[in-house]
Amino acid sequence: MASDSAVVELVWERYPLIASNSCARRWIESCVMLGLARNTIKAYMYAIEGFLRFAVSRSVDLRSVSRETIAQYVGELRTRPRRVNANVVRIDSGGFLSNATLQERLYMDVADRYHEL
Repeated sequence: MASDSAVVELVWERYPLIASNSCARRWIESCVMLGLARNTIKAYMYAIEGFLRFAVSRSVDLRSVSRETIAQYVGELRTRPRRVNANVVRIDSGGFLSNATLQERLYMDVADRYHEL
């Protein structure tokens, strides 16, 4: 587990919005302390950083995120193209994020809302 902590600590600069948000950073640190897999933590960090970027771009106060804001974020995720190296989940996916990825990102982002992010 020590190696997992070291890896997470080394990438804070890749996630500046998490690094500057004490609640988000503490939540990620708690995931490390719980011994979650390195790839799981990286996925959580990617999802949270994405939501924080979305919130900043719209001047959203994270303490009062509305259902409308979440719906706008989901709408943006649905139209976001998948990364170039991503595996194709379905042949008819059209190159957009898979439903599993949407669910994971939405879960992480909405869960954070209820943890005072």
